[in-house]
Amino acid sequence: MFHDKSHITVISHRRSGTHLTIDAIRNNFPIYAERDFLTLEQLISGGEKHLPIEAFKEKLSKGPTLLKTHFLPDYACYFAEEMNFYNFSKELFENSKLIYIYRDGRDVMVSLYHYLQFYHLPTKKMNFKTFLHSKNHFDPNPYHLMNRVSFWNHHLTAWKATSLPMLFLSFEEIATNYEGTLEKIAAHIGQSLPQKIKDVRLNGKNKLQRGFSKAWATVSRQKITRSSVLFNGGKMNQYPEYFDGKDLLFYNKLAGETTQDLGYSLT
Repeated sequence: MFHDKSHITVISHRRSGTHLTIDAIRNNFPIYAERDFLTLEQLISGGEKHLPIEAFKEKLSKGPTLLKTHFLPDYACYFAEEMNFYNFSKELFENSKLIYIYRDGRDVMVSLYHYLQFYHLPTKKMNFKTFLHSKNHFDPNPYHLMNRVSFWNHHLTAWKATSLPMLFLSFEEIATNYEGTLEKIAAHIGQSLPQKIKDVRLNGKNKLQRGFSKAWATVSRQKITRSSVLFNGGKMNQYPEYFDGKDLLFYNKLAGETTQDLGYSLT
């Protein structure tokens, strides 16, 4: 199941470009489109689309598989006393090609706020300022005690601190340098890019990309396999519309150093 490290695990904080990355891989490296992608969170008992561990292993045994997760590297906390799930996850992380996708944390906050407005009743009742200070409700103790900004900062720095070999990519890099990013992925996973690259960024709503009319005319006719909703155009640097001065001070205190280390400006 892990003998040749052929599986790929895409790791991210929520709303960082996970499905854009998954779709880019599945549409340009056909071996990963032969099977549905899996989510490590499916191993959690009682979770959404739960799969017993033997069923999960059976799916992986079929061949190279693409997986995703929002887990922290402290993934033991997700499985309580279920040590067999923890040991399996540890083995999987150690024996698959890892890609961590990140995004400007301020834009992550904006995207997560809008995403939760669709279904999370407490967030529906919050303004953006209150949301920034609200607790992370996704992850178990002790991480559900962190506010949204602190948890984003911890997720990224915790994964960077691991010794696992990993390709770190930014959402902005995929959105603005698509082919170059695919070349990095190809080198990391040991696969060759096809002659005709499928651009999963393109859809009817993406006016920025549609502006390149010749490219749009060619690529829009390609059949694109999608794992989630359509890419909405990759809104970047959207946060100034939401953060006021006090919000930025709060964010910078908790995550400013990490944000700068990633190459984003705080001004």
